Amino acid sequence: MGRLGFADRVASALLDDLELGRAITTMEAVGRAAMGIERFAEEASNASSGAILSAGFNAMQGLSERLPVILDGLVALSGQRPWRWGLLKAYGEFYEWVMDEPQSAVAHALRAGIVEHAQASDQVTFKANTNVAGVVMATSKYVPLAEAAAECGMGTERFRRFCEAQGVLPSARLRQGESARISRAFVDQFKDMVSECFNATELEIALGVSSAAARAIVDAGLVDPILPAEQRRELKFNIALFSVQSVRRLIDDLAARIELSGENLTALPKAAATVRFATSKAVELVLSGRLSIRGYDGSAPGLQAFLIDRSELSKAIGKQLSDEYVPITVAADQIGIKGETARALRDHNLLDTTRHRNSLLVRRDTLQKFVDDHVTSQSLAAKGGFGSASAATKQLKKVGLSPILPVELARQAIFRRSDAEAALDRWHRLESGAPRATEH
Repeated sequence: MGRLGFADRVASALLDDLELGRAITTMEAVGRAAMGIERFAEEASNASSGAILSAGFNAMQGLSERLPVILDGLVALSGQRPWRWGLLKAYGEFYEWVMDEPQSAVAHALRAGIVEHAQASDQVTFKANTNVAGVVMATSKYVPLAEAAAECGMGTERFRRFCEAQGVLPSARLRQGESARISRAFVDQFKDMVSECFNATELEIALGVSSAAARAIVDAGLVDPILPAEQRRELKFNIALFSVQSVRRLIDDLAARIELSGENLTALPKAAATVRFATSKAVELVLSGRLSIRGYDGSAPGLQAFLIDRSELSKAIGKQLSDEYVPITVAADQIGIKGETARALRDHNLLDTTRHRNSLLVRRDTLQKFVDDHVTSQSLAAKGGFGSASAATKQLKKVGLSPILPVELARQAIFRRSDAEAALDRWHRLESGAPRATEH
């Protein structure tokens, strides 16, 4: 097998009797198993197909030495779903795949290696006559959930909820009996991880802010939760863990922006609360360079140690709002509608807004996207020659065009631009007597 001239030639006697496609599939399966056990490699879940194939080929080059290492790794994590990095194939799944493979030199070597490993291991028991998993985890390698929670310094229920939030559940076959059990390998790994994490209460203390402020700081991405990226939108704050390192990084980033000067300074969280501004947004102003830290109180915890000038905060907020937002009335003018129609869009989650004090604001980029994607009945009337907005709405309704808001909720009709252009084209065809396009 070659690599199109871009790397050394791939050659393995174990693959000689396989078709090219089967050889690639075999290398991929072995590569996924090999990379899956490298569970502390953050980049594993994003590994390219080339990296996976290379890992499989490298394992085959020294199969007699490499296979036991791979199998030991799979044993350690079998019985639970992939936790964070995703490439893992459990021991039983790997063996089942081998059993389903056609007879070949590599399939024979893998089967023999698995049987030898299972028979020599005190961690697995091997069933010689089976067509399913082939290997059953020994229950002695699992510990009761309550015991695991105590080792990790957490209550049983909180530990269970945390595991469920992470997608790590006790093996279904081990839930029977007095209590659920979870693998010793996971517990050992989890204990190491907990030492570098804050729970929700510890995070609040470390930042020196309220629970709501800490949650907002996490939601803003200023502190990292220990979760896969795809689960962060559904973060369960009270049972989550947060990276100590990310909290230290945030504090260090703020400390690097200290410019000592001024009098009558106020702790950052208190100053933000005074002007009814979120602490997380005030921190973002500092990190963006719009606001300076004017003093430091080493006796105060977390963010309370950073002192700012409230007048500077008010100016920074005003500058940010004018740069990034427009009032909803201005947004309505740019869309070509009345203010009450813009509020109806907000009420039906069709236009994102934010409230500052008593004003509704729309981000400029959000507004521009809405204008690009939508068109009003007035614009359609002018473009299609209908005479009036109501006539445009009435006539285009005949060809299937409906506004995004019901007529009774808005004085002016608003349409998705793509739908409106297609409807306008159908209307002109209908009026001109041209044959209509066949729809499939």
